[in-house]
Amino acid sequence: MIAHVKFKSNPEMYAKEISGLKPNTLRKPDVINDERFLLIEEYRRGDRVLLVIEIFNTITGESFRRLVDDVSYWDGYYIISWKHAP
Repeated sequence: MIAHVKFKSNPEMYAKEISGLKPNTLRKPDVINDERFLLIEEYRRGDRVLLVIEIFNTITGESFRRLVDDVSYWDGYYIISWKHAP
């Protein structure tokens, strides 16, 4: 089953993320039982084979999707990485 998570990104970070200059995002769960982080944790543990991330520009509303290829956890933060799709 494919899981899909969505996050907002400010225009500066969005430009770097969509261009491939920064093919990752750093996120800290701020709500208990946030479904996105439950899915991300399932992927990290290997319980899910496919995870798609969608990043939205907070100003323009435009977005892009990428297939996640790594999730790391460090000091309360998830580092979600993807391969750049030109």
